[in-house]
Amino acid sequence: MAFSSGKPSAWSRTGRLARIIIGAAIVLAVGYIGVIWIAPTGLIIFWPYAALWAAVGWGASRLSFRPVIVLIGLGLAMDLIVDAPLGCWSSILLLAFVISSLFRQRALTDQTGVIRFAGDATAFVVSFLFARWIMGAYLGSVETRVIIGGFLTAAILYYPLRSLFRLTSDARVDT
Repeated sequence: MAFSSGKPSAWSRTGRLARIIIGAAIVLAVGYIGVIWIAPTGLIIFWPYAALWAAVGWGASRLSFRPVIVLIGLGLAMDLIVDAPLGCWSSILLLAFVISSLFRQRALTDQTGVIRFAGDATAFVVSFLFARWIMGAYLGSVETRVIIGGFLTAAILYYPLRSLFRLTSDARVDT
């Protein structure tokens, strides 16, 4: 940061629990807007699955129990909203969380940021493939046109928003 005054920002002084609460509030707000205002217009196909932002971002910070509990709650809420079998979205979010956290240790030693990008992208791709598999196994179809727009939009919008979903102030995680 070339224009930094040397003082830590308010976000960097925020604790992990507050960051989890703020991230969950962002996810719930995006979901609420999608259900109330976007769904009637027919553009819901392109509305992002915002809970993936939290899963990938929190996983990139480190494995921890509190984010897992919140992700399970967000997943159950998504299951109820989209009428999916209970546990489907929770398992998708937890898979994205674990995949993202697997890349964390290597990303801390990487100076280029390629490992972190690869970890985040892999988490989105694997969670999409897992969601596709769940749709085929439980719902009897492999029609992914319904979900691919939401996953792609979530992945594209994640990169400008990723710092809001990091639970650490460690700059090595976001390089």
